[in-house]
Amino acid sequence: MKASVCLIGDVSPPFSGPEIGMQKLLRSSLRNRYRIHHFSFGMNAANVHRGRVTGRKIAHFLSQLHRLHMFLRRHRPEYVYYYFAQTRLGLVKDLLVTSVVAYHGSAILLHLRGSNFRRFYEAQPDYIRPWIRTLLRRGDRILVQSECLKGMFDGIVDRRKIGVLGNGLEQRELMIQGRHSSVKDAPMVFFLGQLSYAKGYFDLLLALPHVVSHVPGVRFVFAGERIPLSAERNIHLQYIRGTRAPNDIVARAGRIEKEYADHIHYPGVIDTPTRSMLMAQADLFVLPTYSEGFSNAVLEAMGSGLPVVTTPVGAHPDLFEDTPEALVPAGDPGKLAQRMVSLLKEGSLRKQYGGRNREQVIQRYTIDRVAAQFVQAVERAV
Repeated sequence: MKASVCLIGDVSPPFSGPEIGMQKLLRSSLRNRYRIHHFSFGMNAANVHRGRVTGRKIAHFLSQLHRLHMFLRRHRPEYVYYYFAQTRLGLVKDLLVTSVVAYHGSAILLHLRGSNFRRFYEAQPDYIRPWIRTLLRRGDRILVQSECLKGMFDGIVDRRKIGVLGNGLEQRELMIQGRHSSVKDAPMVFFLGQLSYAKGYFDLLLALPHVVSHVPGVRFVFAGERIPLSAERNIHLQYIRGTRAPNDIVARAGRIEKEYADHIHYPGVIDTPTRSMLMAQADLFVLPTYSEGFSNAVLEAMGSGLPVVTTPVGAHPDLFEDTPEALVPAGDPGKLAQRMVSLLKEGSLRKQYGGRNREQVIQRYTIDRVAAQFVQAVERAV
């Protein structure tokens, strides 16, 4: 009989990495190997709700925690997969959830979908750190999203206990139409993600005037949910290197947004067909993010054959190991602008990078590869 595996995690909406990753796991070939059960807490209807504590949310969570206990008692999974947080509030939630799972005797695969764990851990007082270590001890396997992220746990978790579970594209996401940029008069830069400080949205706006001055007809398309600085509770700005006067940066970006409105388009949160269409029309994908685990948006752009400009955070050093020139420092709009201008002016270079990106995704970053990593994690969770 197939082994029983329970995946604990929400699915979209909202649209962000954990929800998208969970949906792909549920649609993957894992069902051919295991009896898959899925449990969702359904905590957030939108990204702006993340990290916001209300009495209603606490009551909902406690109700769902009891439902999880009944769910596990009914299905008796041998393995449970659960992604954990790198915030204090998340730690409380994770300790409660893993306590329920441990009570039922299931092996636990703990997955960190982020890259700020080390800074989070070192910033905690002595009375908090033992609780973090308690959580990690409950994991029979600790999973990160790329090889370069394993070092976050040095001195805290035995390296032999750490595995990799990355992101991957489904076959339908790789079935793209040809690039359309050659028939357009104006080049297009595409940003896909939360319109937030942590994703580098405001830095891209700061870089925009320099790009326009060198590539006058350029258009910028910003797709995603707008997140006010005050609502970025799930990203602690003190973990972001080089953060300088966020309110001033946001104000300056707002003035640029108004002045250069003719160069900017906001389609909002987009569906899959619209995303594919915009990827096909774009000349360059840019995500100057400060905080990342493994960006689905960057991976989609690579799979679409787009050249990418992003930052050396999260899994990106591994993704762009062969083309490190795609990476610019986070929080440096000047270098960001220079790199964008050089690519927008060199069509042959864009084609070269785009083709290399797509080939790498096909070879290394498919959902079948992710499923194989998951199987390996289960086999080593003993």
